[in-house]
Amino acid sequence: DAMKRLLLACCALLLPALGCAHCTSTRVQCGTNEHQIVTMIFDYAQKNGGDLPPSFQAIKASFASTSSSMLKIFHCPEGAGDYVYVGAGLNLKTAPKSAILLYEPPTNHKERNTGQPAMNVGYIDGSVRQVVQPQADVSIAELTGGHNQTRVEKSE
Repeated sequence: DAMKRLLLACCALLLPALGCAHCTSTRVQCGTNEHQIVTMIFDYAQKNGGDLPPSFQAIKASFASTSSSMLKIFHCPEGAGDYVYVGAGLNLKTAPKSAILLYEPPTNHKERNTGQPAMNVGYIDGSVRQVVQPQADVSIAELTGGHNQTRVEKSE
């Protein structure tokens, strides 16, 4: 009986830690995916006079020559769907360094220090940063309002 209680107590202590490790793992994987996509966008731009791809489909098409198993990088590992590309119409040389290239659909990622809901955002300066809600919602609203001077296009 005492052994059962000890085992239950250990499980009670470990389960939250395992859940937290899973959240950290998917958040990091999501950021890694976005960084790889940003690298593909830069590669496309280098070959096209600095112009960014016209659509998320064009990014995928430029990646089609590689392994189809790698196509999973175009989806958030949290299962929320494809990333949202908003860099169409921008030029790598002339766009402001604060311009957003892509972001993930709303997920249940959590910010590491505060535990607040957060999402990864890829910028034209090559960085991928985690943005905490509600700041992420403000950024998305600005994008859909034309702040990025481009249309919001979800991948197919």
